[in-house]
Amino acid sequence: MPCRLSLVWVVVVGVVVASAEQRCNTNADCSMLGKCTESGCVCDPGWKGPACGQVALEPALLSAAMVWPRAPVQAAVNVSAWGFTVVVEDGRYHAVVTAACGLNGVLGRGGGSSLLVHVSSPSLSGPYTLEGLVSPATTFNPHLITVDGGYALYFRVNALDREEQCTGNGSDPMPNLPPYIHRDQLQPGPPSAGTNIYVAWSSRMSGPWQVERLSLSPSSSLHKSNPSVVRLDDGSYFMAYRNNPKGGEDVAFATGKSFKGPFQGPVANLSCHGCEDPFAWQQPASTSSPLSVHVLFHNGPHGYHAFAPRPEGPWTIGQAYPFELKANTTTAPGSITYQRRERPEMVFANGHPAALITGVYTEQGACYSMLQNISQSNKNVAR
Repeated sequence: MPCRLSLVWVVVVGVVVASAEQRCNTNADCSMLGKCTESGCVCDPGWKGPACGQVALEPALLSAAMVWPRAPVQAAVNVSAWGFTVVVEDGRYHAVVTAACGLNGVLGRGGGSSLLVHVSSPSLSGPYTLEGLVSPATTFNPHLITVDGGYALYFRVNALDREEQCTGNGSDPMPNLPPYIHRDQLQPGPPSAGTNIYVAWSSRMSGPWQVERLSLSPSSSLHKSNPSVVRLDDGSYFMAYRNNPKGGEDVAFATGKSFKGPFQGPVANLSCHGCEDPFAWQQPASTSSPLSVHVLFHNGPHGYHAFAPRPEGPWTIGQAYPFELKANTTTAPGSITYQRRERPEMVFANGHPAALITGVYTEQGACYSMLQNISQSNKNVAR
């Protein structure tokens, strides 16, 4: 963020190519998200397509198509949101979202006036209500995970030179809302250089939060941000992040023994110019496929999927878009088409994806977070 609108592959580590005429040979031909049979790929719940690399999205509920800011709020005030990361606490859904003043304020240079907001709802699809301000401007690109004893939050910090507080709750700006993580707990970082990723942890979403700068070795002056972390079955931690080598943006991977780090990386990268905003997960072993690691990410306006047997690779980039710019809806107008659909994040239930959350940029120039449920049917056979 901000995002590129072109797609140029520099190096392709591997590509899954599938068509109606092709048969699979191994489960890798099914993106490690399905089982290869004589009839073709039988996809795991939540996935579809000839190579099982497409998210099996259900039509979007209009009430969740703009999960934050709340739809009436954005229609009335000049506010935006980008990305949305969710955990469950005491049976209630709690999310951290990037919000900013302006209809596309989160896409401004260096994150604009973006800050992190805590919202909650009894339902994954919402409606969500404001719980508090997590961190001041300019902080953005949050990712939440559960850890022993509570929660960990990863995020990027830039200049810390903005005072606006627009939350998307309908009473913006809110200049006197105290954040959970105070400005004096953070160090400013330039938008285009360095690793200014932070990790915070707490036993409750409402805090108190402890926070420290994340160590990613070897250190360099190259820009690193947009972290997504997952705990692997062996107890180690796998992080995907936006990396800016001299050739431009790519998605890189690091590993660590603790959710607090230090992380060592990159242990591998996707080497695709303009790739960013990864979401990482570990696909559980099943009768379909062995244990594997995966990322969703975007390049320009579109999303992509990549997978590997282990963080070090070899990594394969799927050919099909895992989600489209158009989202079908349950009622009129029948579908919504976006200029850009980025910052992918999935919510899992019973080891399978239950919802896809993305930041979207509309044809009218507005930015917001949207949620779309995922079908759990595993009867899809790619023939």
